[in-house]
Amino acid sequence: MASPQLEHGYVKIANEILDALCHIRISGEARQVLDTIIRKTYGYHKKQDRISLSQFCISTGLRKVTICKAINKLKKMNLILITNKDNDKANVFIFNKDFDTWKALPKKITLPKKVIDVTKKGNKTLPKKGTTKDIYTKDNITKDIAEISSALIVEIIHLFERINPACKRMYGNKTQRKASQDLLDTYGFEEISKVITWLPKTNKMTWFPTINTPLQLWDRYQDLKDKVAKEKSKLKANQREVIL
Repeated sequence: MASPQLEHGYVKIANEILDALCHIRISGEARQVLDTIIRKTYGYHKKQDRISLSQFCISTGLRKVTICKAINKLKKMNLILITNKDNDKANVFIFNKDFDTWKALPKKITLPKKVIDVTKKGNKTLPKKGTTKDIYTKDNITKDIAEISSALIVEIIHLFERINPACKRMYGNKTQRKASQDLLDTYGFEEISKVITWLPKTNKMTWFPTINTPLQLWDRYQDLKDKVAKEKSKLKANQREVIL
């Protein structure tokens, strides 16, 4: 059962912005992409962030083609701004909080059934077109896996920035990237991201290992897990004593 807590992180956003978002129609995929941008900017107390397509894929579960269409829609609505001064592969995304400049897109018009039937009768039969499908080769699959793996490594280091601002210089550090990859391969992203949320609290606790980088987490992972398990056991024991 999910049990979200504010101490694990939260997005600080003005009520005026939420009210404005409630009044504008945004398609499902576009809203998912917009929420990702807000999460990765305001969620880390930043006004902008460099986000790759692979990161969007991980966050939303959508395909790259769908994400690109959603980004273009958000640009047309003036909900986001995009920059890329360094000609990097990943663009820098900015949520446009000036809601007075947002532009609502027109709704799709649904024709009545009778009109559709008449239109169909008046149309000549067109030749069938072959369906376009993604051709997945071994090289393509390997490339996609590598991109997703790289994006997850970036996300792990990104999570550590909240604990240790110096981690923003570690994205190109081979040792820290290797440690991040080892953590992902051994424990998985969901488990690691959950453990990282413990660190602001456990780093201040006596007898707990101090962990500020992916490498330190890799070296002291089991020690941290053991200490947390013992602490939980103590809390449960104390609760029983209070009840008795």
